Amino acid sequence: MRKERIRLRSTVRSIVVTWIFLTLCAPLYSGEIKFMGGPAIGKYSASWMTNRFKTGYLFGIGAEFGSGRISYELDILYFLKTNDYVSRGWEYELREISFPALAKMKLFPRRLPVFVLAGGEIAYILSHKQNPGGIGGTWDATEFTRKVDYGLVFGTGLEFEIGGVGLEIEGRYHHGLANTTKFVNDRGYQFQTRELALVLGIKFKL
Repeated sequence: MRKERIRLRSTVRSIVVTWIFLTLCAPLYSGEIKFMGGPAIGKYSASWMTNRFKTGYLFGIGAEFGSGRISYELDILYFLKTNDYVSRGWEYELREISFPALAKMKLFPRRLPVFVLAGGEIAYILSHKQNPGGIGGTWDATEFTRKVDYGLVFGTGLEFEIGGVGLEIEGRYHHGLANTTKFVNDRGYQFQTRELALVLGIKFKL
């Protein structure tokens, strides 16, 4: 068990270091760096739980490289993924450092500034807390939560340029594939994240 934890930590560190390196170095080739943030509404996918969306947020930095109709983007995001377990009145907050890797395609480069994006994300889970509603207090569920989350990302958006500064408005859907909880029983107790995010971005050419 201890060796597995050491191996997992080493893998996560390697992913983080590689992502930081690529994100910081990519602007040297593309000449663009992006600052972004915005609200995100999320819930957990669990067949036996009655969940509904709860508002969280994300913010971070990214780099876009490539030219022409297709480009690529690497992001580093601080992500608060949330859930409202409405049938029990419980609320959850899952905090992550997320690393999306995306491909972007401009649909009508000469007419409309519309683009679509798709890719994946892998994330390191920082903490997981539950507010048990009427019981009071907050329960720290980090010990019972896995350290790695991952999933698919899809979206669309608009891109403008004003005075040499790029502005983007994106709608993203993050579809979690990982079971983020360590609890497993006959009821299929598992949490997979689902997030709808509105991302506002400012891009600078370096």
